[in-house]
Amino acid sequence: LNTNDAPSEKDYDPWINYGIAKTSNILFGREVDRRYKDKGITACSLHPGWINTELARNLEIKLSQIPMILKMFLNIPFYMDNKKSIPQGAANTLRCVSLTNSELRGGHYYHNCNSGRDAGKLQGAAKTSLQKGYENYEKESIEGRLWTLSEKLITDKGFKLIL
Repeated sequence: LNTNDAPSEKDYDPWINYGIAKTSNILFGREVDRRYKDKGITACSLHPGWINTELARNLEIKLSQIPMILKMFLNIPFYMDNKKSIPQGAANTLRCVSLTNSELRGGHYYHNCNSGRDAGKLQGAAKTSLQKGYENYEKESIEGRLWTLSEKLITDKGFKLIL
């Protein structure tokens, strides 16, 4: 996840960028919670699961990606943990919005109606950043750097940041 520069059209890959978007969602939710929890705002992120919708209709599968895809679909526990119907996928969202303030864990990533952080579901950058200590959180943490890049991309497009 490059937090130093805007995404590049030249380097765009649908599968990689999908993963970056999912990771960014986790990190952004964590950062919103960190910045605004003192104002009574709680933020989290969630994974609805793999749902048979039109979301992936334009994704092309490259020959080099077939082993990765087979590995995911042939891993029966992984597949069963993630494959959802539309109502099952909606359940995770509905669970999060129906939790009381004391039940919802701010900054957490929810998976199968539970904290994915507590269940060990985090991987890669979303997991690594939880294990680090920072002297300058804003400049060193991936959450802080992603926030700064997001602000820059928004203002570069001519929008004002009014919070």
